[in-house]
Amino acid sequence: MASRLIYHTPQSMQGGVSPFDDAIINMVSDEDVRITCPYIGLEYLQRLTDKTREWWLITDIEELLKLQPRTQREAFADFIDLNFERVRHCQGLHAKVLIAGRQALVGSANMTKKGITRRVEMSVQFTECEQVSELELWFDDLWEQIVPFEPPFIRDFIDSLPIIEDSKVTTRLPKSFVGVWSRLSGKQPTSIAAEASDLIERLRMAPSREWANWWLGLAGKLIEVTELGPDDPRLSMSLPKDGSIAVTIIRRYVLAASLPISSTSGFGLILPVSMRQRIERMPNVMSFFCFRPGHSGETQSNAPLFVSFSSDKPSQLQKDIIEGWEEAAITECSHGRRSSFRKYHQPIVYRAATDDEFRLQLLDEAFPD
Repeated sequence: MASRLIYHTPQSMQGGVSPFDDAIINMVSDEDVRITCPYIGLEYLQRLTDKTREWWLITDIEELLKLQPRTQREAFADFIDLNFERVRHCQGLHAKVLIAGRQALVGSANMTKKGITRRVEMSVQFTECEQVSELELWFDDLWEQIVPFEPPFIRDFIDSLPIIEDSKVTTRLPKSFVGVWSRLSGKQPTSIAAEASDLIERLRMAPSREWANWWLGLAGKLIEVTELGPDDPRLSMSLPKDGSIAVTIIRRYVLAASLPISSTSGFGLILPVSMRQRIERMPNVMSFFCFRPGHSGETQSNAPLFVSFSSDKPSQLQKDIIEGWEEAAITECSHGRRSSFRKYHQPIVYRAATDDEFRLQLLDEAFPD
């Protein structure tokens, strides 16, 4: 078989193994592997390189790092430092090519977990044919044309990059396609209900689907402005025994939902103490308290507040309250290196806050009607 097309089937789109990942893993095992791809997920890249005999990567490091939050930029830089001789930077690269032994894969998919398992893509796999040799020559020629750079340049570049701004789309076109929901090969299928049963039960106690979606969106906004990655030890997103959902940075709550919602409980935000008079005048504030001073330079007069709001129309929080909350949360990030609550962190809550499609699936389970 000289060549074959690879694309998602109806089975892979509904929870089956991704045919892209299946082909890639079979290709790279114990082989010398050459990869060109402009956008690569670090986790997925390491999944591949752990299985190869040897590997080389050409990517657009500049564009790749621009799209990452700060913590992920640093993780990529560490990875490149360790593998400096295997990685080359090619600005303007757009080709997605993988060459392994006597096989090659050329297609549209970026080598990220989302690109491999969640996108409508198309690839061509070549086996034991002249195109494989031609692609090897193309890769080797491109590699030789690229001038290696010194690793410190990457750190300098990262320091010059701005914080990623909020560009989340708030309005969407009507959904006309069911989407792709495949899994990596070797991973056992699990239903959303089984994977996230505890979180789904919490969401069912929310006043409505709209309220639950709003609160998870607020948690996603927090992740964006603080640039805390899923593995950042400063962050804990937990499901306490009291039925709430809590987000902690270092050792302070910065966002919480008290479930089930009642006349005496709603949702809470950390806010600067400078907003105290403003808070005292707000009709939807149920209570607030001042955190005990616990960090360098803090006193009882400048430690932040934690404010509990009623659940009535939470999405109508004024802009200055949201901005004050973001400011206070960012400040908490500088107060330590690890949250004392990190052992309670639930990655499923992080995913619900940052993955819009996954969140919709959770809400469909929690609010089936």
